[in-house]
Amino acid sequence: MIMGLQHAFAMVGGLITPPLVVMKFTVCGFPFCPDLQQYAVSAALITSGICTIINISKIKIPGTNFFIGSGILSVMGTSFTFLPIFEIAISQMKADGISGEDAYGKMLGTTMVCSLLELFFSFLPIKAIKKTFPPIVSSITVILIGVALTGTGMKYWGGGAVCAEMVWKNHGKAPHAFVLYYERCPHFVLT
Repeated sequence: MIMGLQHAFAMVGGLITPPLVVMKFTVCGFPFCPDLQQYAVSAALITSGICTIINISKIKIPGTNFFIGSGILSVMGTSFTFLPIFEIAISQMKADGISGEDAYGKMLGTTMVCSLLELFFSFLPIKAIKKTFPPIVSSITVILIGVALTGTGMKYWGGGAVCAEMVWKNHGKAPHAFVLYYERCPHFVLT
């Protein structure tokens, strides 16, 4: 029971973190926009619930050998793999004069159109997919996603985005940049 509760909390954390990150650091910026953040988190939770129900129920498509859903208990949710792409694309669109909300809408629209490609791939035989995407291509893609997320992980490991930005702004300007960083982020332990 306790392990199930822990798993449920981990799932909810994984579902709400990506929309929060996108809204907070790319779409809204400072000052934050809580109404859009709440909307994005609610949309992620509702979509996850609907997709989980569809995935759990294995429904045969009439006249074919295909099914909708896997019939296996698994929670469908968002992924962190889109974060670097969304952050770069939304930042670029904002630099071009498009508002954060419009840029986010354009990225959602692009994602919806690209999901049709995934739907097409789901009907291909596994041999055709492996020929199109050999293991070397898939593994390099997964590695590059991890590399792109490493910078974000290092920022949060070192005390958060604000502390990391403070160090980079003060780096080279003052010889005591690390001292400023330690004063603003005292939970960072010097060894």
